[in-house]
Amino acid sequence: MHAALSSNEIETDVYHTLVDEVGQALGSLHRQLSLRARALRCDVLEYDDLYAPLEDELASDYSWERTREIVLESVAPLGGPYVDQLRRALTERWVDVDPRPGKRSGAYVNDGAYSAHPFMLLNHVDDFTSLSTVAHESGHLMHSLLSQKNCPYPTAHYVIFVGEVASTLNEQLLFHYMLQRAEDEKRKLALIDHHLERLRRTVFRQAMFAEFELAIHRTVENGRALTADRLDESYLELLRRHHGTARQTMVIDEIYASEWASVPHFFMNFYVYQYATSCVAAMLLAQRILAGERGSLERYLNLLRSGSSEPPIELLCAAGVDMTSPEPIRAAVREMEDLMNRFSELLERRDESRTAQSSKSVGARPNASRTGA
Repeated sequence: MHAALSSNEIETDVYHTLVDEVGQALGSLHRQLSLRARALRCDVLEYDDLYAPLEDELASDYSWERTREIVLESVAPLGGPYVDQLRRALTERWVDVDPRPGKRSGAYVNDGAYSAHPFMLLNHVDDFTSLSTVAHESGHLMHSLLSQKNCPYPTAHYVIFVGEVASTLNEQLLFHYMLQRAEDEKRKLALIDHHLERLRRTVFRQAMFAEFELAIHRTVENGRALTADRLDESYLELLRRHHGTARQTMVIDEIYASEWASVPHFFMNFYVYQYATSCVAAMLLAQRILAGERGSLERYLNLLRSGSSEPPIELLCAAGVDMTSPEPIRAAVREMEDLMNRFSELLERRDESRTAQSSKSVGARPNASRTGA
């Protein structure tokens, strides 16, 4: 761990703080899972229910042209110059938008051409996931662009510890933009569910992965061999503890014990935790920018301009987020709790409305008499 983290000048306390704080916040995760079970009307939530969409209420016109405008409008809190530069990137030939035979799948930003500008690869298919992807990758593109404009080549490339902050912050802004403009309560319910699921996957799931990775290294340090059975046992225990199986929050079949074998990041040595720390930092930064906190926007833009000119912990501290402290993680959990409160209220109204409609339907049914053939 020391070797893996020291390359980016990260203290191991940051890793341990994430694992410990998320472990203490599992009650919030269990609450989210219980709300999802209620939303899906499941008596018992199973592991694969995490992948079931709550409502088909996010469908809309997400053509490339409409997606581009939504993303540009959603990042307006980052200021006119940011929006103007992103508009240029999305309207000129900086982006390969559509899928086609032989094209690489997924989406990413390539910032290897220092003397030119970053390039974005997409496979846009006009759905809500594609919209979220454009917001995410636009954060990477603008981070790379601002870093390259303001840093010499040796420090223009940022490390992953801050690299996912800009992309995740743009997704935060997109969520708040969409939720503020959603008029239908079903759509609000679906948006909050989608966002909570994203936070679950990015904060809780990645922290769980980080805890598993730490556990298997400790197994070796304690002189025990790593076998498939031992890895399965360790992973299943962790999976069930995180998802509240003992509290009957979720049923997890033993078949999922080998899920660890499908996670390629475990071969990258203490890498996955950075998705969680970046998301937590982005949530706090977005909160402050949206609240109009004085100086928060300029501090954030300075982070984007700084590349790797300082250690990533110091860059985030200058932006107003101290990742050596547990407070950013606790603030993220509080935000999730606030969203769950709103989610619960929407569920209550949905269920009351359906009960009322059902009663009205029963009351309006005529007394039928069977006569004739």
